[in-house]
Amino acid sequence: MVASCVGRNRPRAGVLPFSSFVASLPFGRWATIASPSMQQAPALVSLVSLVSLVSLVSLPACSSTSSGSSADAGTTTSNAFTCGGGSISGTGRATDPTMGLAAVPGATISSPGCTTAVTDDRGYVTASTDPGLMMKIDLSNTGYLNEHAEFAALQNGFAAAGYMYPESIKTTILTSWDDAQGYIAVVASDDSSDAGACATADGVTLSVKGHPEIHAIYLKDQQTADPSLTVTSSFGGAVLGPIPPGTYEVDGAKTGCTSSPTKNLYFQFNTTIDVSAGVLTLQEIVLVGS
Repeated sequence: MVASCVGRNRPRAGVLPFSSFVASLPFGRWATIASPSMQQAPALVSLVSLVSLVSLVSLPACSSTSSGSSADAGTTTSNAFTCGGGSISGTGRATDPTMGLAAVPGATISSPGCTTAVTDDRGYVTASTDPGLMMKIDLSNTGYLNEHAEFAALQNGFAAAGYMYPESIKTTILTSWDDAQGYIAVVASDDSSDAGACATADGVTLSVKGHPEIHAIYLKDQQTADPSLTVTSSFGGAVLGPIPPGTYEVDGAKTGCTSSPTKNLYFQFNTTIDVSAGVLTLQEIVLVGS
């Protein structure tokens, strides 16, 4: 599921900082990343949910960005998600952006080599992982799109919340949906420390690096596509696709700014992301003053 982020990025109303999952996998952010004071449901059995964010796919095992270690073979528990040694902990939550961010219970959250968890009646899982361990999160549930996000939690007390989009968006936002292709939902976060153009998330051209043939569907908000837009609105989001299955990198262009995958105090998104057939992959980038 993707969420709103803390650190250098300024949260916007109605958006999850993710990255949760994934990380605000996106949009508000796909995944929400929050400080310990924003955590909820501390009594739950014991992540980072996606992202929508983030759901999605048969991918390589989790690997550490620092040591290259991988998690043990996965097992299924109820609402506890564990990757690696579990030296840091937090929560993840799945919500439906088309239903006022209503909880999505019964969503399956998994990552190769990690345990598999199912969200409780409030959409929560508890999570534990190791700092910098890059997770390739898949999220699925009946009636919802399969989603995918790739990010690492960086310190204890993370809170990730991700949007899960219902199948019905194939008739609204994703009207070109093709089960043989994949899609990337990306949100650009502003840099609140910048005194110039990068202080807002509007006016950004979102694209897939090296693939000018892949077009963007820009969003007015987390559930409304606006065909008149050729760059991002203040929401900062778009869906890219359809895209043949493969590994890609997202780019955001705005005069006076550069962009890179989001990294804040609690989460870091992967630079490249896997796109699979019939899956919505969540990604978040941040604008930086150039």
